[in-house]
Amino acid sequence: MFNALATDLMGVGFSAGQANQIGYAIRSVTAAGTTQGAGAAVGKGVNEVALVTTSSTDYAVTISSDLAVGKGVLVTNIAASIYACSIFPPTSGTIDGGSANAAIVLNGGESAYVYRVSTTAFRSWRLPRPGMVPASVTGVGTAQGGSSPTISANSSNLLTTAVGQTAVTVDSAMPIGAQLEVFTITATAGLVFPPSGCTINQGSANASFSVAQNKGIILRRMSATAFNAILSA
Repeated sequence: MFNALATDLMGVGFSAGQANQIGYAIRSVTAAGTTQGAGAAVGKGVNEVALVTTSSTDYAVTISSDLAVGKGVLVTNIAASIYACSIFPPTSGTIDGGSANAAIVLNGGESAYVYRVSTTAFRSWRLPRPGMVPASVTGVGTAQGGSSPTISANSSNLLTTAVGQTAVTVDSAMPIGAQLEVFTITATAGLVFPPSGCTINQGSANASFSVAQNKGIILRRMSATAFNAILSA
């Protein structure tokens, strides 16, 4: 991915153009705003390591449209604070096959190498920090899939519920052997659904697992279709 600083390469005789092709630059970046249009630019024309500082009101960076196909930017949320960092593609771009203009999110201490594979498509290589970072999730509906939030492997989810708004659904891409956590922090029990066609604790296919207020589960994928849950006392 990266071999040497571009400035070091120029110091031993490479031209600026050559150095920027094979080297990289380290830059401190202060995140700006919360949207694609307001985000601080990263990856402007060169391979870059962007050390991003975030806050509660400024947590967006946006990949420069000047980043060439085949080039990438390593974004690190250095997180002296606790705040997440949103990485947006350039206008009309996608990251990891997601929706156009949609961001991916880095929690404190996490990094992602985002590289351009075509004029509109970017892919990311995530480097998560050790441990699960708690994130707030709000249940939607009472059914599997649909508009219910998707919860992913290696995540710790603080689930807010209300009457008729209780469901979350496990990401179908969760690897075998991976686990996640769900804690219900409000009065209505949360419903954790497996991916389509899967079971939890050898129950019926597609049936949910109920997590009452102030309870939590550790959910592990045991096979392509089976999940097991450990419920707190």
